[in-house]
Amino acid sequence: MTLTDDTGAEYAWRATSSGGMVLPDEVSVGFHGPLAEAADWIVVSDPGGTMDERIALDRRPI
Repeated sequence: MTLTDDTGAEYAWRATSSGGMVLPDEVSVGFHGPLAEAADWIVVSDPGGTMDERIALDRRPI
């Protein structure tokens, strides 16, 4: 799995775990690095090209 953003930045893969507290087939994938300030989207992809999920970033203060 890879994680990139719309500025071209790539984020390092850190960990993958499977089996969750709610769903046994739950999977968590972790990446490392601060998001680029100018990024509006992140894109999660797999090396085989079968998945390409684009996710909008919400930059509103919490």
